[in-house]
Amino acid sequence: MIIPISHDDMSGRRWPVITYGIVALNILIFLLTNGSIERQQELYVAKARQAFVYYNDHPWLKATSPLDTLTEQEKQSSRKSKLTMEAMQALSQDAVDSRGGVDDETKAAQQVELDNLVADMVSAKAASPLTRYAYTPGQNNIPGLITSQFLHSGWLHLIGNMLFLWLSGGTVEDRWGRILFPIFYLSAGVVAALVQKAVSPHSVVPLIGASGAIAGVMGAFVIKFAKTRIQFLCSSDCARALSQRRLT
Repeated sequence: MIIPISHDDMSGRRWPVITYGIVALNILIFLLTNGSIERQQELYVAKARQAFVYYNDHPWLKATSPLDTLTEQEKQSSRKSKLTMEAMQALSQDAVDSRGGVDDETKAAQQVELDNLVADMVSAKAASPLTRYAYTPGQNNIPGLITSQFLHSGWLHLIGNMLFLWLSGGTVEDRWGRILFPIFYLSAGVVAALVQKAVSPHSVVPLIGASGAIAGVMGAFVIKFAKTRIQFLCSSDCARALSQRRLT
């Protein structure tokens, strides 16, 4: 494993206030939201699974949004899953037909039960910071283009992004100034999200993280400081491999 830890242009003309401020803000937001994101996501998955299973066991009911969307995506995700779902629904329908069908009163009660499960599913999703602050291409929530850049899915995601921002951001900020740098940083993140939307315009997977913005900053660093020497932290396996290569 090779991890960059420093480079020759780390000491600039002034303190990189914006870069360190962005790092601090990302860490603070992560500490405030990470537990909530995990809890709400687990709750949402559990509620969605309950609604999904109940609907498959009662295929004569009407699936309302967003269960109908999830069901359609499951059908289209692969031929195998589509056949599995169709088989499950066919077996359920055969069971209904074999006992003479379901009366209207029973159907109405079952529909209420399914609607309640879907309502619980919607509530769990709405309570998640991902719903409010992530960017979802299929929903095109414009504020999420900015707010999603300050959410991270875990410690490794956060630390990796902040390491590369710390290494390259301060130097680029020093060269471009404290006004242009944050504008460029946020714009790079927005462009990255819009590219993902262009690739998957109907995706319902939330996009989070500062990776797009930091990739833009790293690109600017590579262009502006192409000859800068970078110091790396190398694992023992990596060091042995490099030593053997030098010897040969």
